[in-house]
Amino acid sequence: MIILGLDISTSCTGITIMDNHKNLLLCNYIEISKCKGLYSKAEKIREAFNKINEEYDISHIFVEENLQKFRPGFSSAKVLTTLSKFNGIVCYIANEVFKKSTEPININVVSARKSLGLKIQREKKCGVSTKDQVLNWVSKDCESIVWPTKVLKSGPRKGMEIISTTSYDMADSYVIAVAGLVQTKC
Repeated sequence: MIILGLDISTSCTGITIMDNHKNLLLCNYIEISKCKGLYSKAEKIREAFNKINEEYDISHIFVEENLQKFRPGFSSAKVLTTLSKFNGIVCYIANEVFKKSTEPININVVSARKSLGLKIQREKKCGVSTKDQVLNWVSKDCESIVWPTKVLKSGPRKGMEIISTTSYDMADSYVIAVAGLVQTKC
């Protein structure tokens, strides 16, 4: 059994592939922020899925469920609609490319974290963002992942090497893949 975990967004899609023994086969991302329009982004995703399909025999696909309701101060209704559309497009492509696997299964991110014992504290209480808490948890759970970095080109931290924001998408896809693994064993 080979599991594909996806964290889909319109700028970067996190991908994790693992076997049924939780051996990590791949943890990476597809950068699509420079693609214009949903369809060109979808084509880049399709190309990546075709390469994955050549190398791995995916049996289960798990996707981080997109946000279900509008929350003031967060994403606008327009952004939520675009993300929902793109999530559907990518799930359709995954279903088409990985024909031998089950249809993509959406997993709520809060439920996924809970099933793994990943407790998120409020940022105001602990001083660490949710994204960083997830990244830290994944780093401890799977020490073999090498997070992409970038060197800052300007500002007061110019020249400093930091973890790339794509790492957050990778970490989220890892959480979804492991939660999917737990779900398949239930």
